[in-house]
Amino acid sequence: MPRCLWCIISILACCLCFHNLHAQNALDIEVQKGVVYGEAIPLGKKKPKTLCCDIYRPADDVARPLLITLFGGSFVAGNRDYTDIELFCKRFAQHGYVVATIDYRLMALHRLTPANLLRAGYLGAQDLCTALRFLKGHSTDYGIDTSRVFLLGNSAGSVILLHALFLDEHERPIETREPTDLGPMPTDVARGVTGAVAQWGCVFSPQIIDSTSQTPICLIHGTSDRIVPYNVGHSLTIRSFPRVYGSKAIADRFNSLRMSNYELHTFVGERHCFYFDILTILHLNKLKFNTCFDIAHDFFERCASL
Repeated sequence: MPRCLWCIISILACCLCFHNLHAQNALDIEVQKGVVYGEAIPLGKKKPKTLCCDIYRPADDVARPLLITLFGGSFVAGNRDYTDIELFCKRFAQHGYVVATIDYRLMALHRLTPANLLRAGYLGAQDLCTALRFLKGHSTDYGIDTSRVFLLGNSAGSVILLHALFLDEHERPIETREPTDLGPMPTDVARGVTGAVAQWGCVFSPQIIDSTSQTPICLIHGTSDRIVPYNVGHSLTIRSFPRVYGSKAIADRFNSLRMSNYELHTFVGERHCFYFDILTILHLNKLKFNTCFDIAHDFFERCASL
């Protein structure tokens, strides 16, 4: 089987996990599905797509920190109901967060090209900024404390949040300007984020991280990831695809700038999205998922106390 096809099948198989797992109740929560936060034109389309989010929150009147979660799927698959994302939403809501899991623009599988990967990541970052603006603007409606805003991404979702946080206008890839300019990204919206967790994510260039990058980042990654490299390599291990910089390379960039506002959690020998069981790929490994949840929760709590 061609390597490209194997990689895509692996990603899509991970994305098809629909088992429901439940955490111990801490707070009673309520869920509001299909809240429209904007609309935008997907890659290769002419008509705009409605973008929605599902909001999980404690059933009380207390202003709570906001967490936005972003699913994975190589920008060709995924939705806000995926098992890992849904479980993150429920768990964090039970721990006192208002959690929004959001749509972002995907592309058709036949459009999966090196240039379109860069374009899709950029469009997703635009969508995240739109969601941030919407949720902050409706903070009273959803009981959000806008002084505490967090992000958590999985794979493509991590690529989105990292570029929303770090990419400046002059650093945009040429692919986002040609042949059609995809428009500016309102990065000022993301600059006030309190902390972000990127699971098995990457950036197209570590140079987008500079000394003005103040948002604390928590990086979680397995060293045997063949989809998104732990250090430096080609996405999907396909040489014609963009050379990208994973969590180790991002941490090295922070170190070179003598910046300490990051954490790197390395899992030796683990593959991409490693909390899915490798032998039963449609099931979450509870122990590994709990480890990632605890890392993220502890990190957010530390960020909130700074």
